[in-house]
Amino acid sequence: KYKVEFIESGLPAGTFWFVSYNDSYYTSTSSTLELNLPNGSYQFDVATTGTNTTPVLPSSGTEGFYCNDENLTLTVNSTPVVQKIMFYRNPSYFYANFSFADYPTGYPLAIMVGNLTEYSIMKSEVSFLLQRGNYSAHILLINRSEPMDPLIGVSSWNFDSKNFSLLGNEMINLTFYPPAGYYPVIVKSPVAKNSSVLFSLNGKYSIPDFVVSTNGTALFYLQNGTYEIYASYIHTNFTFSYNLTPEWIGNNYVSFNPSSSLICLPIKDYVPAAVSLNISGSGKKLELEPKMEYIVTFNISGLEDGEQAEVSIGGMMENTSSDAGFMLVNGSYNYTVTVLNTKGIFKVINEGGTTVVNGSNETVYVNVINFGYLNGSVYPSNATLLINGTEYKAQNGSFNISLAPGTYEVMLSSPGFETVKRTVTIEALRTSSLGKIILPRPPFLSSLVIAVVVAAIIISILIVASLYRFKHRGA
Repeated sequence: KYKVEFIESGLPAGTFWFVSYNDSYYTSTSSTLELNLPNGSYQFDVATTGTNTTPVLPSSGTEGFYCNDENLTLTVNSTPVVQKIMFYRNPSYFYANFSFADYPTGYPLAIMVGNLTEYSIMKSEVSFLLQRGNYSAHILLINRSEPMDPLIGVSSWNFDSKNFSLLGNEMINLTFYPPAGYYPVIVKSPVAKNSSVLFSLNGKYSIPDFVVSTNGTALFYLQNGTYEIYASYIHTNFTFSYNLTPEWIGNNYVSFNPSSSLICLPIKDYVPAAVSLNISGSGKKLELEPKMEYIVTFNISGLEDGEQAEVSIGGMMENTSSDAGFMLVNGSYNYTVTVLNTKGIFKVINEGGTTVVNGSNETVYVNVINFGYLNGSVYPSNATLLINGTEYKAQNGSFNISLAPGTYEVMLSSPGFETVKRTVTIEALRTSSLGKIILPRPPFLSSLVIAVVVAAIIISILIVASLYRFKHRGA
């Protein structure tokens, strides 16, 4: 078989057109239509339905557009065939353009004019190509909750109907009237680059609890009650499995069959915005903005075999033996990193800090140090304890201090006592002890005390002797 390609020009975008041969019909809404046929000669009929989405009986075509090559004879002879087709608009036909106001976002509409029906979803306008004349337009809101015939509307959800005369291209505005007990909720959100906004009720992503907006605005009609409304960003190339395109199978027309699933996921780099809403007899206007998320990575080094770091930030926690990643929006965050060894005996690190997310990914570097311990006691109990020049407090003369592995100089001093120095080596996860240290009195201080005492005794004796002689000389 060889490719036979028909290339159309002249039709509005999305218009159904078809070719047929041997009572088989092949339709397209794009500018091309391809068949694969064996060698032979074929007689084709070419026509268009003239509507944007819904075919009428192919045998009747439409008078809105016509084709000079409505009957084609093509021969396939072991090579591909390309056939260009030009459609022309009938000058006696005009566009009736319908715009819709105040109808709930995301619901499909069935628009009926005469014996023609158009279906619309996520569109604010629909057009018909009609001859001059008088017409009546009817619109139905289609239930999204379950597959159903397109002409069955949602009970008591009404558009106005309009009679109109078409003398040229016309714009016809139609307004939606909600049933009693339903109140409008307008939700707006900025639209991120290359995205649309998905609004959902109570965090649900299934029909009928979501709508997709390309302009960042959605209109819900809700009864009294409490709701959670979420706004998420999704890629612009999202796909609905909601099929509003009628299909042809042979000569049989297949009505559209909307399904209840949405084939798209929120963009992971954004945090959905959410708001709690209470409806009580009046409508609401809300503004939501999903926030861009950035990756904050904690690079953990220095862990021993079998150890894990517990990283906490922004209300989230993760255990890791190397790196931990968190998705956070712009802001300032406090974090803690805690590590326990495999036996859970020593709390080897409890580091805290602050990191700022400001429009880019961030990395926080944490070097885990497995501390050792130095303990001991000193007399007098109020002695000053210096380790490599840093003062540490002794509680009632006792101390137990965590230190990073290494060699340290320890100095103990107190007024009236000699200073004691020690050099100690601290090993990770081990305790070194200085034992009980009693600060000695200085030697020169003891001799001085004795000399002072002796001098005081001699002076005392001399004074007593002088008093005695003075007393007897007077007698």
